[in-house]
Amino acid sequence: FEVQTMRLELPPKPPGGVFGAARGMPELLKGYPVTTATEVKLLDHGFLLTSATPDGTRRLRVRLLGGDAVGWETGGEAWEEQRRRWIEAVRAAPRVAEVARIGWRDVPSFGAAASP
Repeated sequence: FEVQTMRLELPPKPPGGVFGAARGMPELLKGYPVTTATEVKLLDHGFLLTSATPDGTRRLRVRLLGGDAVGWETGGEAWEEQRRRWIEAVRAAPRVAEVARIGWRDVPSFGAAASP
């Protein structure tokens, strides 16, 4: 049983909004596997994802960068709102991937979010 921890820095605002970030999650998280069973925990500077795998546990510690504007600094009101949107995108990512896979309502025609 092994615990693997990766670290990643992301921009404070999800690229493409919640749907765009959910659609591009594999690229944004550098291949980290997100499933409906992935646990999300809030951290002071971002969030922690934990996924069980046959080989053990994988964790991804995500640090959201702060901005320069008032409220966008780490922990500011706008930053907190964007962290909430990132978490919504993470939770939506497995469902968005499945919808894209089966081609429901032309979802594959929507482009993935651009990498940060």
